[in-house]
Amino acid sequence: MTPEEKKVSEIAVSTESAAKEILIQLLQGGDFSALAKERSKVASAKDGGDLGFITPGKKTREFDAAVAVLDAGKISGIFKTDGYYYIVKVEEKRGGKEKSLSEMRDSIKGELMYIKQQQRLDDLISRVSKDAKIEIYEGVID
Repeated sequence: MTPEEKKVSEIAVSTESAAKEILIQLLQGGDFSALAKERSKVASAKDGGDLGFITPGKKTREFDAAVAVLDAGKISGIFKTDGYYYIVKVEEKRGGKEKSLSEMRDSIKGELMYIKQQQRLDDLISRVSKDAKIEIYEGVID
């Protein structure tokens, strides 16, 4: 599978009451980008809250959980992480689909070649070990 990426925008504020006010404005048709520029307290505010395309694991567990359940165009509820109250919006989704056999052909071929090489190496080590004469001189070992 190709990893799923989501284009995410965020608004982060210091208080829950401020987050509730913003959420109400958004639900009444407010512009997410404008509200982020005006009210958000994190670095992305200057870009209208735009974080670009992100994959899970780039932000906190709470942030990832909120984004994971959203489809394109949807806005999250309020959640708290890193000392701020967040509202996020998924602008767009891409990826997250299975690769076709033709796309996977080189990867599968490489894996099979590696397995074959390992089997040959194990066989060679086994043959050499049988024919080898090993003597251990315990007095020489410290």
